Amino acid sequence: MPRLVKTKGGYSVVHKITGKTIRRFTGKNAYKRAKKLVALGY
Repeated sequence: MPRLVKTKGGYSVVHKITGKTIRRFTGKNAYKRAKKLVALGY
């Protein structure tokens, strides 16, 4: 179960249970791309 977390300079997709970072997004459309990955439910 992924979760969206605001980080310095972008957004991170983090696993809810383990807390490990799945993917980091920075730059233009970072929020949109991160939100899309969270919606997929990886």
